[in-house]
Order: sequence, then C-alpha cells, then structure tokens
Amino acid sequence: MRTIRPDRDVKILHYWGIMLTNTIGCYEASKELNKNPDLWLKDDLGNPVYATRHTENYYYDFRSEEARNLWVKAAIDPVIQTNGGANGIYLDQIDNWNIRGLKACGEDHLTQCEFSAESEEAFNQGIILAVQSLNDKIHELDSENILIGNGLFNYDFNAGNGNPSYDDFADHVDGMCMEHVMAFEGANWQAKEPPFVNVNALKNLVQLKNRLVEKNKFVLVRSFPGPVRNVRMVDGLNTPQLPAAYPYPNPQNNLEVQQAMKDLYAFPLAVYLCAFADEKVLYTYSVWYDVRQSVPCRQDPEECQFPLDFDEFLKMNPGPPLEEAQWEGNVCSRRFTNFGISVNLEDENSATLTF
Repeated sequence: MRTIRPDRDVKILHYWGIMLTNTIGCYEASKELNKNPDLWLKDDLGNPVYATRHTENYYYDFRSEEARNLWVKAAIDPVIQTNGGANGIYLDQIDNWNIRGLKACGEDHLTQCEFSAESEEAFNQGIILAVQSLNDKIHELDSENILIGNGLFNYDFNAGNGNPSYDDFADHVDGMCMEHVMAFEGANWQAKEPPFVNVNALKNLVQLKNRLVEKNKFVLVRSFPGPVRNVRMVDGLNTPQLPAAYPYPNPQNNLEVQQAMKDLYAFPLAVYLCAFADEKVLYTYSVWYDVRQSVPCRQDPEECQFPLDFDEFLKMNPGPPLEEAQWEGNVCSRRFTNFGISVNLEDENSATLTF
C-alpha cells in the first residue's frame, strides 16, 4: 500500500463559532459552560437565552471577561489535544449580532428576549475582544497556526450598512471566508431575466478581497452551481435551489445535481480566476456542506452530488497569473501562463478561454 503523506501546505482547522445555535451541545465545552450560570448570556430581565430549544444549553455572555476566557479556552483545547494535528481554527459567525431580535427565552425557549441597544452594543464589543484574544492564544500555541473567520456576506452591504464584519474583524484574524459568492443574498432571486447575479454585491466582495490581500490575509472563496438560494431535500441531501425564472431546471436527484455541477461551473470559475485568484486566496465549488457534496462516491455514484468524472474542473491548470484583472465596466479579462480568460459579470454565458 502506498503511504499517503499530507501536503505540508494543508491546514487542518478546528470548527468553532460565536453563537452555536442548536450545536453547542455537540461540544464537550458545553458541559463547563452549563455549570457556570454566571457566564450564560441573559437578557436585561435576567432570563437565560437558550441555544437549543429542547435541551438546557446556553450562549457565552461576551460582555463578561470570564465568559470570554472560557470561550477562548473551549476553542483552543481541542487544537492542543491534537498534538499538532490541527493547525488553527475556522471561526464561524463573525458578525454583529442582533440579540435584541432573539426569541430564545422563557420556559418554551421561544419567548422574545429583552435587550437594550446598549446591551447589544456591549455584547458585540465583547465578541471583538474575544476574537482578539483567541487570535493571540492560537499564535502563542504555534506561530504557524491560523485563525480564519467566516462572515463576509452581503446582507449588510445590500441594506446600505457597509461591511461591518470586515471593519470589526479583518485586523484580528489571519483570513476571512466569503461563503455566498453569487448566491443567497448575492443572487437576484426574484429576477425574471438576467442578470440573476447581484452584480453590485459581487463587486463589493471583489473589493473586500483586494483589501484583504493588501493586508496579507487568507481569503476563502466559495461559489455554487448557479445563483442558488432556498434549500430543499434532494435524495436526502440539503440542496439549494435555482431561481424560478433561471434558464436551467432545478435538479430532482443526485445524478442531475452532478450534471448541473458540470454544466454550470464555467461562469463561477471564470469569475474566481479573473476577479479573485491571488496569493493566499483559495477556492471551493460545491452544492452544500455534506461530504457527499464535496467528493464523489466511487462505488455508488448516485449517493453523492459531486461528479465522479469532473476532470474539466479538477485538472484545469491556468498556471500563475501574468497580470492583474483588467476591467472594462463589468467585463473582466486576465492572462494566466496557460490561457487567458474573459467574463462579463452580468452574463452567465460569457466565460471565454483563449489559448
């Protein structure tokens, strides 16, 4: 048997989050938090805020330094326990949290919680302090460790509120993830005709990528087969759906999802290569989060949504870029060592390779 050695450039990250709704109970750390009611998030009336509906699990109150320290310890301990097997943390949900909108109080865990604007501001400032501390601790453990924050969405940008996640956290992490590129809030879901992509939101992410690269940060870019949004079950897997007016049918089974992956990859890949590809910028293209949506099933292909034969994507080799992206309006062009690429952000049929 051939010995498989991991790529030395690969980083294995422990998944952790700010407010792990419904999943905090999966972590051993929840037991320690549950034993310390003084560290639970409680509303202004003293009611605990529940992280799960049917069990007694709670959120960390980031207004408390002791709670922040416990949260940092909960993130760091699993990394320590791997004895070098993990190389950092993937921190989900870095954002300004609207705790005034939480309905997670009361005996039913569904009652409206009571928070003032001042309490919410203090809570969010506490999150920033906690992330700063986590970043310090993970690098004290090993200078090569990294902290990646997930939370560069366009919800705030679309509402005219700028990019608070970037503003608050970019300087306190080693990189950030863009999880919804050209999908969800980055899609024109109600459009009757092209563009089905929210072009202004996409260009905002390009600008954020540029700013992160200037800071020497990692950037994780994730796109989908088409401008998807609402999720439904397809052959037992959560599968985001295409807009009703989109000129491609929504897949009805896993084999059709695989075909959609192959039919629709050219545009998101062209946008990535032209507008995003850079040092420390990484790309992934998949349907959703199940492992069967990121790798093929070789023995039972119909059990997976990732195509078994996807060489046109997996073996594409542009080589190093020879220039920065060139823009004429919304048309991007760029030369790589092995080919050139051109794409119009408003036209999903516009991706062109030149050799």
